[in-house]
Order: sequence, then structure tokens, then C-alpha cells
Amino acid sequence: MTPTQTSKIRNVRFLMNINDYEDLPTILSIEDLMKFLGIGKNSAYNLVRSGQIKSIRIGRQIRITRESVIAFVQH
Repeated sequence: MTPTQTSKIRNVRFLMNINDYEDLPTILSIEDLMKFLGIGKNSAYNLVRSGQIKSIRIGRQIRITRESVIAFVQH
């Protein structure tokens, strides 16, 4: 992930408040993560691949818990 991509993601963190977390499903897909953070597919996969957002793999699908997203945003 380039420094520009990282800074864009960090800027998104400041736009969120605690009420936004209530709208999150318990388990998110990559597409859900993209919509919530306002990022593209490559950035979402990079966050998961790098371990910045914890995820689990079920078959070929990647699933992310709401708690992992909240932990990332509040970091």
C-alpha cells in the first residue's frame, strides 16, 4: 500500500462517529468493508492481506468481524 493510500484511509477514520458502527453487520464481506470505509477493492484486500484488519477465510470467501473494523478505525 502506498503512503497516499494509507493517508486516504486514515482520513476516513476521522469522518466516522460511534453511531456509524451500529449500522455495520456483525460479519462483513470485502464489499461491505469497501462501502463502509469508502475505499476501493484493492485497498480493502491490501488491508486484509497486510493484517491491518483481521479476517477469516471461509472457502474462497473473506469475512471480517465488526470488531475488527472498529479496532482498525479506532487505532
